[in-house]
Amino acid sequence: MMQRGKRLEQYINYLVQVVNTWGGHAHKNNSLRTFEGINIAGGGEPWDYEFFEHDKIFCFDAKECGFLSSPSNKNQFGNLSAVNNSCGYALCGFLVWFWKLDAKNLYFFPIQKIKFLLNNNEYRLTPDIGNLFKPIDLLNRCTKKSFNLCPGIADF
Repeated sequence: MMQRGKRLEQYINYLVQVVNTWGGHAHKNNSLRTFEGINIAGGGEPWDYEFFEHDKIFCFDAKECGFLSSPSNKNQFGNLSAVNNSCGYALCGFLVWFWKLDAKNLYFFPIQKIKFLLNNNEYRLTPDIGNLFKPIDLLNRCTKKSFNLCPGIADF
């Protein structure tokens, strides 16, 4: 059985590979760590992934959870907010896989929605308030190709 917390990461790494193979650009941010896994150079990564579309940057932190999640890392929330506020072509937020509630779908929570929830003292993210994330659309936008006729290429 795959280690919990790794399925989503492996899937997104696969999407990064597809985008880069077909002429787009995407990457995972990695924090600088010692051999023992201790963060150096001021902490962790600002967020997990960046996908560069032709007119937009898609930045997000990926999370796996059973039933509900929360934007618990204040630094990543702050970093995503800063990017989202500083340029009009960034789409930033949290990509969440609720593996017990809906194992076949991913949900995206834009940073504006997270701010609204936090301002209303709501700290839980659930599928019913997220946006269904369609990986095939991301592949199409990042590469200017149509993957709609490639069955299974973006299946989670």
